[in-house]
Amino acid sequence: MEHTDLTPHYPVRPNSPNELGLLHTALTEIGFAFDTTSALKAVLRLISHETGAAVAQGWLPDRDNNVLTRDAVWINQHSKRWDDFLHISSLMKIEPRQELVGRVWYTKRPLWIPDVSRDKYFRRSPQAEIAGLRSAFVIPIVAGVEVVTVLEFFLNERRAEDDQLIVFLATVASQLGWTLLHKREHDALKASEERYRVLVENAPICIHEIDQQRRLSAVNPA
Repeated sequence: MEHTDLTPHYPVRPNSPNELGLLHTALTEIGFAFDTTSALKAVLRLISHETGAAVAQGWLPDRDNNVLTRDAVWINQHSKRWDDFLHISSLMKIEPRQELVGRVWYTKRPLWIPDVSRDKYFRRSPQAEIAGLRSAFVIPIVAGVEVVTVLEFFLNERRAEDDQLIVFLATVASQLGWTLLHKREHDALKASEERYRVLVENAPICIHEIDQQRRLSAVNPA
């Protein structure tokens, strides 16, 4: 992956009651979420309710930070006309600077597109037009210099860039990065422990553990 020295620089403004309320609710739901996907869905839902977004998707970097893949989806109300757009999104592997989310991943800066059907970088324009999706805004969630996830939101109407909304969302997002990063690392640890357990339990040879008193403390079925 091509690296950049850019770090996020968001405009600063005093916290508003909505901002604090959204942040508190998001942090609470992330804490109670079963895994990263559930946490992302909660954040997508909360921000969509705040902004009126019809469709929202959360994208995660792969283990080697080479591509983004979609990990979570939230839709305001199911509509069959969105199916093709969501299906195409689920199949995509987006590199840095590709599409909307790839550009935000690379620059670590939020992005607003008034009409995705006219954006030359947006490969899903035909499906978005059929789905009736017009404006889009994309927000990076960063912990330190690492982009933890990129959140992508679509509106059913064409809307001019809303600087105040972008600042609002960027301020909230800047507070969520470390919490989501810890959730993702916890998921990775659980997955690693599960792989180890399966390997040990299915090994054809005897694997055992002895404590400091040289007593047998664990043994696999073999």
